[in-house]
Amino acid sequence: MYISNPVQNDGVIKFISYTLGGNDVQNQATRRYSDFWALRAKLLERWPGVYIPNIPPKKVVGNLEKKNIDKRIRLLNKFCLKLSKYPFIYSSDEVILFQSHGPDVGKALEKSPKVKYPEMLEQYKSAFPNYDESYDLILGKSKMVEFSGFLKKTLKNLHAFHEVVSACVEKRSQEIVQYISLMHQMEEYEKYVLMEYSDNNESKLILFNPQNTALNEKVVAMQTSLRNPFVALEEWLEEEELDIEAGIEAMDSLVRLSSTVEKLNQKIESLENQLKKLQYGNQNPIAEFFKKKEEKMAELERNKTQTTEDLEALSLINKMAHFNMEVFFENFQKEKTKSYYKALKTYSLLHLENNKYNDDLWKEIKGSLNKVKEA
Repeated sequence: MYISNPVQNDGVIKFISYTLGGNDVQNQATRRYSDFWALRAKLLERWPGVYIPNIPPKKVVGNLEKKNIDKRIRLLNKFCLKLSKYPFIYSSDEVILFQSHGPDVGKALEKSPKVKYPEMLEQYKSAFPNYDESYDLILGKSKMVEFSGFLKKTLKNLHAFHEVVSACVEKRSQEIVQYISLMHQMEEYEKYVLMEYSDNNESKLILFNPQNTALNEKVVAMQTSLRNPFVALEEWLEEEELDIEAGIEAMDSLVRLSSTVEKLNQKIESLENQLKKLQYGNQNPIAEFFKKKEEKMAELERNKTQTTEDLEALSLINKMAHFNMEVFFENFQKEKTKSYYKALKTYSLLHLENNKYNDDLWKEIKGSLNKVKEA
């Protein structure tokens, strides 16, 4: 699954739509950024305590600028790619709906009903068949607190790193533009000044000597040959920040899961107290006027039964989610190391390619100067 072909839709509210394609996409539908937002929100709702790949943040201004559109396409396609790495997510009803529904898919996702806890538990059992029933939840919670602290510290470091790299991107981009401008000025000088000094003798030209096609080609190729290596680092940082934010989000979701389990326990205790008071205590005559004792007790019993079912399901979901997250982070940490090595390698290669291009260019220029001198 991927997106391409950004098209601006003009109207009261301008927005960009993308063509959705891929082997699993039934029809080439169009999708807006808000549709991706709705998809991820529904995945977070139906898979609490599970890492869900992240998408680029909303932009209040500048979302129609080309550089921001290109960035959004790259990061949304990364999101699609990462979804496919988790079969239980990629084959979920939400993703299938996203791939097959019409242009109002965002609204369809928002309106899709909430999954009840017993149904959700079946999803988790199917998604995590390797779950260890002897897993120590108390120890697991302690590890998650440690992971969460580590991720928050990492995110702070990444933000500082990103700030420095962004400044380097801007500075190097300006340097490349100025370097290319310098070559254009040399061209102007050779063509319109040096030619007069040399009695219109083209053999005296250096950078733009028509007889030196190899050097001419290198100078012309400068427009595309020189690349900003810091861009590779910035793109890596953008993806890393989204991943770490998603990890922190999953940690927070685990905390909420445990909190909900505790609230359900408290609710059951409250229902039991109400039943005891209703059975043995003095009755409120006004309440009895509207509802008979037996009816109210039956309602409380039904509520208690339903809450107990929810508690049993959610307690196991909570345990499975903690177990899965612990296994997930073992791989997550390895992936972060690999992605850093990959970014550093790309950065190094771009630096070396730029240096090689410049070395070849100026060696050629030096050789041409020697030839003119000898002549």
